[in-house]
Amino acid sequence: MAESNYATEQRLAGDNSAWGRVALAALLWLALYNLIHPLANWIAYGLFAQKQGSHLGESLAFFFYDVPKIILLLGGMIFLITVLRSFFTTEQTRAWLGGKREGVGNALAALLGGAPLYRFR
Repeated sequence: MAESNYATEQRLAGDNSAWGRVALAALLWLALYNLIHPLANWIAYGLFAQKQGSHLGESLAFFFYDVPKIILLLGGMIFLITVLRSFFTTEQTRAWLGGKREGVGNALAALLGGAPLYRFR
């Protein structure tokens, strides 16, 4: 009995450690997201020595701002969807989506990231 309590305590301690790493990763993500704009301007106007307001300078600044922003946003969305899906089993998702009208079921499946589960059962 004491061994199972120890195992439970270790599992819960591991869960807390994992959530701490998730919080740290979220803070790092937020910091990177807030640094993109100044960094993009520095690269375009400082490193490449383009004038502000020039077509090439503005294009470079936009590129160096938008590409990392899109990558960070997609990575964040994928991470959040993955965490959300880890709380639901395939059977729970199928049971919840089963019996819904096709349009409603498709919308709910898209929100859960489970479109293949709903359409191909």
